[in-house]
Amino acid sequence: MAPSFDTPKKARIKGGLEVAEMIEHNNPGITIPRLQLAQLFDCHVDTISRLKYDTNDRTKPSEDGETRGRKRKLDSTHVDAIVKMYDEHPHEAPDMPWTTQLQHACDEEVHATTTHRTMGEAGYKKCVACVRPYVPPDRAEERVCHCRIMLEELDQADFLKNRYSEESHFGWKQKPMGRRYVSRKRGTRYEPRNVREAPAEEEPSDRHAHVWGCIGQRVYLDTILKPYVGVWLEEGDRDWRLEEDNDSGHGPSAHNIVRTWKKDVGLQYFFNAPKSPDLSPIENAWVSPNDTVHKSARLVSTTEGLFAIAKQAWDDLPQSSMDPWIRSARQRYKDCVASGGRWVARERLPRKDGKEIEPDDSEDSDLDAEGEYWPDEDQFED
Repeated sequence: MAPSFDTPKKARIKGGLEVAEMIEHNNPGITIPRLQLAQLFDCHVDTISRLKYDTNDRTKPSEDGETRGRKRKLDSTHVDAIVKMYDEHPHEAPDMPWTTQLQHACDEEVHATTTHRTMGEAGYKKCVACVRPYVPPDRAEERVCHCRIMLEELDQADFLKNRYSEESHFGWKQKPMGRRYVSRKRGTRYEPRNVREAPAEEEPSDRHAHVWGCIGQRVYLDTILKPYVGVWLEEGDRDWRLEEDNDSGHGPSAHNIVRTWKKDVGLQYFFNAPKSPDLSPIENAWVSPNDTVHKSARLVSTTEGLFAIAKQAWDDLPQSSMDPWIRSARQRYKDCVASGGRWVARERLPRKDGKEIEPDDSEDSDLDAEGEYWPDEDQFED
């Protein structure tokens, strides 16, 4: 992008160029190098050539009269009206272009740049929308019912005592995915009104690879529950609940060896809502291993190599990164109820200092999601 100069400096450069051309015209044998003019006015030599043909002279009034110093077209009342529209229509209004937002909120028309600049001064930018999976209406209703029951039974202190059990998979795949932009403030990427659902059906690419780790009830009982959970209970550590998903290996049915063992040892436990990994903080723990595996896809050619990379990424995950996820557990349930059962966005990428971060993926940023991050200062309140 060409540099921009204020009116006085542009006038000086133009004046110097006119003097140089006048000297060259009156003295045919003399040529003044444009590089010397650029050094004299502390600008690039291409700027001299550009201003030679620049017909925009702000020293003269425009056809519409003088515009400098005039009253601004938009003020705080316009910003408040647009923000109010965001609150009343959270899943439609932030997706509108800047000009359309002002038309719907205030029934006025100005240039899109004017609205963009005014909303930017208020802290709002066009950023890549946080897209989460589509939730069918029947499942959304079931999720809301589950969250309301849990919010009534458990307060924030009870949620902090929960412990989580989960299986996952590690791999990589390529899937066509477009970007959607919404208007929001920094630090609000994962608020329910800024999250968008993916289409109900999305065709994945043929190029993909996954490695799944699945366990049955006997394996879960002998390798997870008895060696770890059983030891905690034997040591008197009982003031907590175990959260599990509805995988068959966890024993959700009425009669099975896992449920019988839990009853015999007096284990307190509950099952998450069906197909709702977003409500469980442990799901965040898989983000770093999966991200590492995805970035290392070209280096992995065997299952053993994939396992080694995923295990190393898991070992490198600090407890300080897990603590904010645990503290956000109750807020996830609140967000689910507030959004009518839609997918809850609480995924964060861990950083070595343990702080939660999100990508600076705004429309104004020159950096992509892997280039620069700014911290999310949201606080979860009970």
